Amino acid sequence: MWLNKNMDERAVNIFYMLKRKFVLLLDDVWKRLDILKLGVPLPDGNNVSKVVFTTRSEEVCGHMEAHRSIKMECLVTEKALELFEKKVGEGTLNSHPSIPHFAEQVAAKCKGLPLVLTTTGRAMANKKDPTQWKRVVEILKSYPSKVSGMVDEVFLILEFSYDCLPSATHKICFLYCSLFPEDHDIKKDELVELWIGEGFLDEFDNIYEARSEGEDIINCLKVACLLESNKTEDSVKMHDVIRDMALWVACEHGEKPKFVVNDGSTEAYNVNLAKWKEAERMSLWGSKSGDLPDEHFSPSLLTMLIRETKLETFPIGFFTSAQAIKVLDLSHNSALVELPAEIGELVNLHYLNLSYTGIRGLPIELKKLRSLRCFLLNNSLLLYFPTTVISSLLSLQMFSKLMTGNEYSVYLRYDERILLQELACLGHLNDISIVLYSASSVQVLLNSPQLQKGIKFLRVVCHFNSFDSLLLNMLFLSLRSMERLEILEISNFKSSESDQEDNRVQGMLHEYIPDNSKLTGHDNICNLRILLLIQCDMLDLTWLTHAPNLQSLKIVGCGLLEELIGEKFGAEQSQEVKWDVFGSLENLELRILP
Repeated sequence: MWLNKNMDERAVNIFYMLKRKFVLLLDDVWKRLDILKLGVPLPDGNNVSKVVFTTRSEEVCGHMEAHRSIKMECLVTEKALELFEKKVGEGTLNSHPSIPHFAEQVAAKCKGLPLVLTTTGRAMANKKDPTQWKRVVEILKSYPSKVSGMVDEVFLILEFSYDCLPSATHKICFLYCSLFPEDHDIKKDELVELWIGEGFLDEFDNIYEARSEGEDIINCLKVACLLESNKTEDSVKMHDVIRDMALWVACEHGEKPKFVVNDGSTEAYNVNLAKWKEAERMSLWGSKSGDLPDEHFSPSLLTMLIRETKLETFPIGFFTSAQAIKVLDLSHNSALVELPAEIGELVNLHYLNLSYTGIRGLPIELKKLRSLRCFLLNNSLLLYFPTTVISSLLSLQMFSKLMTGNEYSVYLRYDERILLQELACLGHLNDISIVLYSASSVQVLLNSPQLQKGIKFLRVVCHFNSFDSLLLNMLFLSLRSMERLEILEISNFKSSESDQEDNRVQGMLHEYIPDNSKLTGHDNICNLRILLLIQCDMLDLTWLTHAPNLQSLKIVGCGLLEELIGEKFGAEQSQEVKWDVFGSLENLELRILP
């Protein structure tokens, strides 16, 4: 009789059946269900009923208008081991003294995910030979898809979350995260920059729009529970089992080694060389990864991430054999002191990261990289830039050359002014992060509208008493033109008595503050989020009232600074419209002040 009824008739029957108290359980919901159409009355104060559903997507919780959402965390170590041992069974656990120890290792590899603990526990239920357990520990580390039941009962289920992602771009961005090591804190900015270098976000001409889209994709992956929030807001993590599934999917369900990942557990040259010749993306990460093998690589290789290794040199023909590479990340290789001239053969290269390396100079052949978009040189020990190399990188959109610490670098042998002048020649460059040590370099910046328009992170370290208050205040006055500026750091500025008595200096910043009633967005430093002033003789910071989005302000050791906001501004505010000063401020640190 039920089978002969249409959907509306069935809904009416269900409605009358559920008019009394009820609890309805819906498992594994992937899209919004209109429960009224199914004949289920909405829970209210009269029927005291409940609808409980499970889903792997936070977005579904919103679409279903859930009154309360509970995130199911992975099991803690003790509970995970308890579930695993229950599935293995006491008979197997007690069959040999070594097996309980191996059971702890296997359970730990499952990272608290009940689905994996259950599947693996069942697979080991009749394994009473310790060598079998030892083998499983190794398989889970390197080839998890080989564990019995892992594909059908785990990966295929988790893959559905991947299949439900809204676009091909979201999918490749997710798979890309598996190139990072297990339990790695993935910096969001770094991840998005890699995506930009890969060309995943090419539909956006502006690198800032691409960054915004990258942030949206990360949030989408978090909502889908494919990425996890981390301890800090600027990074995310990927669960080890999700990563294993991603690598399995990226390798065409384990059939082709398109992604080759070595997280430091073995030497680089011990990786199966047959895989090297088929790979499209490779990641060699960790101190045990040493010199690269003298083998040619796949002509289809697009990505090479070599980080935190003992790499010193490249084998002859390395770059010549892999000319399709778009992304080359060599950061955090302190033993790497030079690049071979043949790097100029990478004419398709979009992203080059030489940060935290011992590289002393750039080869002139680098100027051939006309497709390079992102060039990172943070905390590298560069002695010099060959003339015209930077200005030849016609597609460059992002350049970063930052150094930590306030000490004047003994390694600085290139002329900052020439570097800035070459950067100013690049029409597509609109994301610049740089540290300047000399007053003449700051003057070049102030004379270049192109550079000011592209500066995102500016760090000025004042040395040799070459800075005067007039120049520094000119820099502050120019902040309105630095429409992309997000982070500004100034350190070690010492003013002279003549500076402090100079009327031009005393009155200059007051000219910055227009009549509040005529204030427009163009008068503000809209994007400035972070300001650090360390050991600087500052008299007036009233200009900060025009940084409405300032989130973090740190002032340390500024001996002449007695007030943040001058009296003139306060008097004007009492008569004019109210202005939300420091309305976005989240972090304030004031130390060693008068």
